[in-house]
Amino acid sequence: MRASDLTYLLGVFDARMVRMYNMIGASPVVLGSLGKGHDKILVGLWGYRADDRAVVLRRAGVSSDASAHWFLRSFGHPIKRKAAA
Repeated sequence: MRASDLTYLLGVFDARMVRMYNMIGASPVVLGSLGKGHDKILVGLWGYRADDRAVVLRRAGVSSDASAHWFLRSFGHPIKRKAAA
């Protein structure tokens, strides 16, 4: 989110993830679902603010450095820092 100025995220996830999202303080607004039980899939919308990041990292037990490393491995470049306004 820091790398692309996103303010909302849309995702598809299985029902078992709802508990995990609640635990780390990143619960989406569920827009819809299909199926039942372990086969249930959902579509959710997450709002994002810069200060949410620290809370989610802390609750997930992930360091900022680890998160930046995962970004680098996934996208092939580091997060570009913005110049101060």
